[in-house]
Amino acid sequence: MGRPHRGQLPFIDGTTAEICATHEGIVRIRFPANRPLPHADTFLLRFPWGEHFLSAWDRYVSGQPETFQNVPVLLPGFSVFQRSVYHTLRTGVSWGQWITYGDLARRLGRPPQAARAVGQSLRKNPVPVVIPCHRVLSRHGLGGYGPGVEWKRRLLQHEGVQLPAEH
Repeated sequence: MGRPHRGQLPFIDGTTAEICATHEGIVRIRFPANRPLPHADTFLLRFPWGEHFLSAWDRYVSGQPETFQNVPVLLPGFSVFQRSVYHTLRTGVSWGQWITYGDLARRLGRPPQAARAVGQSLRKNPVPVVIPCHRVLSRHGLGGYGPGVEWKRRLLQHEGVQLPAEH
């Protein structure tokens, strides 16, 4: 993996997100960005996938459905199980949808008791939004979220998700 570049992009509700990427793909996304950085397009446009990512990001931020399917994500050091959780979520739970931790475990061919392992994997997700871990809820509430539960709620609202009354 090449040397990562860092920059920021506009995000929802007037905030910014920190993007960390190499020529090979996205390494990390953090929001809100906690320090001023140069605009990320200064390096992203040099990457073969960068223009596509910037267009996809703009669509997402403007409230248009976006899957980020063709955006490369680098997951060095992540286990086969974690990668399978991320892949299944990324390809199987679209804009405006949600799933429970237990149902995601079932989609992985695991028993619902594996929900905790799924949650622990999502807790380590380095690229929220691109791997949409905010779309995974507990049976009895929103569940956790690395950037904070309020961010989870904001992202779900941004995507027009209708949450059940108990959430």
